[in-house]
Order: sequence, then C-alpha cells, then structure tokens
Amino acid sequence: MIRAMVVASIPMLQLAGHLAVWHLYAAAFALALATLAFDIASTAVIPELAEGELTRANAAHQMVGQIASMAGPAVAGMVVGSLGGFRVLWLDSVSFAGTFVALVFMPSIGKVVAKSGQSLIKGISEGFSWLWQSRVIRALALQAMTGNFGFGMVSAVLMYYMRATLRLDAQVIGVNYAMLGVGGLAGSLVTTPLSRRFRRNRLYPAILGFGFSGLIVMASVRLPWGPGLGFGMVAACNVAWVVLSTSVRQELIPKQMMGRVLSFSRILSTTAMPVGASLGGLLSKSFDPSFAFLCAAACKLVETAIARLSAMRDL
Repeated sequence: MIRAMVVASIPMLQLAGHLAVWHLYAAAFALALATLAFDIASTAVIPELAEGELTRANAAHQMVGQIASMAGPAVAGMVVGSLGGFRVLWLDSVSFAGTFVALVFMPSIGKVVAKSGQSLIKGISEGFSWLWQSRVIRALALQAMTGNFGFGMVSAVLMYYMRATLRLDAQVIGVNYAMLGVGGLAGSLVTTPLSRRFRRNRLYPAILGFGFSGLIVMASVRLPWGPGLGFGMVAACNVAWVVLSTSVRQELIPKQMMGRVLSFSRILSTTAMPVGASLGGLLSKSFDPSFAFLCAAACKLVETAIARLSAMRDL
C-alpha cells in the first residue's frame, strides 16, 4: 500500500500544480525501499510454500513477474501517447493496490514473534556473520554486487540512449522494453529443465556468457530493435541467475536465518546499482552512451570469473 500511495502522489501533485523534480527523486527512493522489503519477504516465504520444488517454484515466481514486465511497458507505450504519462501512473498505483488485495486473502504463514531492540540487533549481527562465513553465499553476494553494478549502468542510460542516440518514439521504446520482458520470461522457462540436465557450476558460466553477448549486441547494433534484443538476452541471463541463486540460498540458509541473511545479501547487491547508475551517467556525458554497455559486459566477465574460481564451482 505504501507503493500504491507513493505512485499516486505524483499525478496528485501534478493536478494540484505543485509537482517538482525532487518529488520524483523522493518517490523513486521510497519505492526502492518498499520494493526491497517486499522482495525479501517474498523470497523468504517461498520455501514454506514449495518445499522440495524450490527451483521450479522460483522459476514460476520469476515467470509471472516477467509476464507483467513484458505486458506493462507494451501497454504503457501505447497509452502514454493518448492518456499522458501522469494518467498512466494511476494504473500503476492500482496495480499495487491489487497486489494488496491478493495478499489479504493469502493464508497466514509462520508465526509473528515480537522482539526487543536487543534481540533485533543480535539478529542483524547473526545474519551478517552467517552470510560472511558461508563461502557459497558470500560468493553469490559478490557476484550479485558486480552484476548489479553493470545493470545499474545500463538501466541509467538505456532510455537516454534510445531517445537521444537512436531517436525512438514512445511506442518503439515500449516495444523494446517489452522485449526485455520476453527475454526474462524465456529465462524463467528454460531454467528448470536446464537445471535438471546440467550441474549449476556449468550453468552459471553459460548463462553469464549469454548475458555478455546481449550487452555486446546492445553496444554494436544501432537499429530500433537492437536495445530490446540485447537487453532481452541480458534479462534472460539475469532471471536464470536469480532462479538458480535463490534456490541455492533457500537450500543452504536455515529457515530461521532466511530473512536476515537475505536482507544483508540484497542490501549489498542493491547498493551497487546506484553506484553503477552514477558512473553510467558520467560515461554518457563524456562518451557515447553505448560505452556503458561495454563496461557492463566487462562486469559479466568478472561474474564468470567468480563462478569459476570461487566455492560456486562445487555446486
């Protein structure tokens, strides 16, 4: 509901004639915080719903999200021109409210235990210690930081690249973002059968190599559909990586530690995104925006090295 209200505040301020640029920054920050909390809770609850079928459950969870990611930009690209960007945000707000309604009818899971301030601090310390002592989870966190650093660069300059360099209109940009959803959907669909056929230590380098190829496509193909094709390949890589990595975390982390360890892991990985976005913006100001795509490709190579040289090679 916080996300619904934050999104709705933008068109409300615009209607009142008080909307300023800093409101968009504040809304983005609030949405990032709320999304982080929601995603951690969603990931932590999956093992309680799908014991023994973690990879399949995580793949299905990602698949639903990618279908929405595919349909949302396509719809936005079509209706922004007729309704205007501010009116479309009302639809976004309603979508969060719809999620709230779905959760209201969801059965209760687990027990709520009140904790004192001291036990909360102790829990935070235990979560960080557990993450740091587990070689596999620590390697996954380092890999996620590297990947999100590159993803932040790409995300920050992609819209600018399509508008300023390729000079695409809103509808074509919407199609490109829909291709991103298609790639993510494909990644969610193929991960389960691939994980049954190949060991994870072979799958990780393969999917990271596919993502590297997508970033090269983004940097080199200067056609209207080039960004969508390349970023779709990156999305397929990222979704497959998330499915595999989430399953590994859920298998290795004790249930009573799940939320705390996942919180630290997500904080470490998420922190890298704004740093990458800032660097991407600087690179776009001084060089061609596609240079940021090449830097993100280098990050994929670092991720591959981590997969091959760390404890992940034993998965």
